Amino acid sequence: MKKHVMVMLSVVVFTAGSVASAAVYENFEDGDYTNNPAWWVDLDMGADEISNDPVRQDNLVWKAYATETGHRVLKTNVSGIPWDTFDVSLEYMASTSGNFHGIWKLETEGAIDGITFGLWYDPKKSPGFSDYAHLWIHDYGLTEYLWTYTLIPIGNIPRDQWLKLHSWYDVSAELVRVEARILETDVLLGQVSRQSVLDLSEMGEVDVLGIDIGETNWQYMDNINLTPEPATLALLLLGGLALLRGRRRFRPLCSA
Repeated sequence: MKKHVMVMLSVVVFTAGSVASAAVYENFEDGDYTNNPAWWVDLDMGADEISNDPVRQDNLVWKAYATETGHRVLKTNVSGIPWDTFDVSLEYMASTSGNFHGIWKLETEGAIDGITFGLWYDPKKSPGFSDYAHLWIHDYGLTEYLWTYTLIPIGNIPRDQWLKLHSWYDVSAELVRVEARILETDVLLGQVSRQSVLDLSEMGEVDVLGIDIGETNWQYMDNINLTPEPATLALLLLGGLALLRGRRRFRPLCSA
C-alpha cells in the first residue's frame, strides 16, 4: 500500500512539474534573442538591439522602436501552456519618449485567433485622449474582433522607471485580466478585465508568444515570462492530494 501511495504522489508531482516547466522565460542576458528561446522578427519595421539597461546597471534588455506605418515584432514558439491557464508578465519602460506603445500577444498557429495586450500613448493618433494612456485587451477570432480598455492618467505613468505589465486568465472568475504596476514599488497604475470572445477551454495550447513595440521612440522590455496561471497548479495539487486521501480512506482492513 505504501508503494502505491508513493506512485500516486509521484504522478501528482510529475504532472505539476511538467506543467510548471512548460514555460518561456527571456532576460536577454546572453546578448542574443535568436536562441534560448529562439525569437524571430515577425514584423521588420524600425529597429532593435540588445542593449544596456538605462536604469539598472549591468543588465541587458531588448531595446526597440517602430515607424509611423508599422511595428517591430518578435515572436517565439510555445508549447505546453493551455489557453485557459496562461499567465504572462514582462517589464517595460518607455524612457522619456513622448509616445509609447508596448504590446504582448498570444496566438494560435497562423494567428487565426489570439489575445493581445498593450499600454499605449499617442495624442496625435488619439487627440481626444491626450492626457491618458490606454491599457487594453484585444481578443480576436474568426468571426469577432473586439477591444476593451481602461484609461490611465498619463501623469501616473513614469517615463524613467520600469513597469510590470501582467496578463492572465483568472480561472475562478473565468475572465482575462491585465494590469500595470510600477515595478519598484508595486503601485497599481491600472487594470482591466473581460470575458474572452474565444472559448479558451476548447483552444488547446498556445502556439506563439509575441512582443511588440509601436511608435517611433526607443522603448525597452525585459524578463518576459509565460507560465500556467498559479491557481491551475494549485488545483492540480489539491486534486492529487484528494486522490491520496481517498486511497487512505478506502484502504482494505486486511490483505491477502
